Amino acid sequence: MVSFATLQVATLVQATFLLGMNTALSSISIPSILVSPSPILAIRQWHTQFRRAQVPGTVLSASSLILSLILAYGSWDKSGSFTNKTTMLYVASSVMAFLIFPFTLHYVVPLNDALAQKFREQEEFHYADFPEKDAGMQTAYYHERIAYWGWLNRFRVALYFGVVLVNAVAVLA
Repeated sequence: MVSFATLQVATLVQATFLLGMNTALSSISIPSILVSPSPILAIRQWHTQFRRAQVPGTVLSASSLILSLILAYGSWDKSGSFTNKTTMLYVASSVMAFLIFPFTLHYVVPLNDALAQKFREQEEFHYADFPEKDAGMQTAYYHERIAYWGWLNRFRVALYFGVVLVNAVAVLA
């Protein structure tokens, strides 16, 4: 059986990793992609960073939520009331960890799908050929979509920051 302290550390480490990963995506990766003069190159760069972050981000988000729920249950005093401060902190952490999923499904996934579809349409092109000049592609539109993705991701950064902060307070409580 895993100790309560081990679960606390695992939850805090996972949430901190997710906070760092999403912060780096929004503040380092996306601005670098937006410097690209070609929408084909920008879409390819976005697709590469998206695919590399998708699996660890999803798995760790789900795991962090599950661990937060386990910690909330484990800290509950079984008296029938939620008066325990630590329990309330873990419930708050679980709520914030959960909110990441509907937010992502409602706002981020449709944008991911649109950008991934554009990536599939442009796979045969080489970014140096600049086919967008002849094909009438709108350079600014896809750069705006990628910038919007980065902006939406900042909301997830805020939620992960809340999860890390609340878990840290719960560990210290």
